[in-house]
Amino acid sequence: MHATRVIKRFFMKSSDSSSDKVRRARKGCAAIYVGEEAKRYEVPVKYLSFPVFRELLLQEHGGGGIDGYFDSKIDGPLKVSCCTTSTFEQLLKIARQNLRDR
Repeated sequence: MHATRVIKRFFMKSSDSSSDKVRRARKGCAAIYVGEEAKRYEVPVKYLSFPVFRELLLQEHGGGGIDGYFDSKIDGPLKVSCCTTSTFEQLLKIARQNLRDR
């Protein structure tokens, strides 16, 4: 019984170390890395329904999917290297305004 407690304590400590933590996006957001510098943005999931965001993701992750959809089982982070961070920030601003105007 004592050995089980020691093992559990070991795994709890090792999983709490900051080097092992995965950086997760806030609830309702997707982390997208943009530009050559891979700047991280947390984008509300509802923005991803806008055609411009879908097109950016398709350019990076899509391609040969049926009906222009990208694979829902993307291995790794969402990346948009075909867009600069300043352009992406403008797109986020437009999306924010578009949702406010509805």
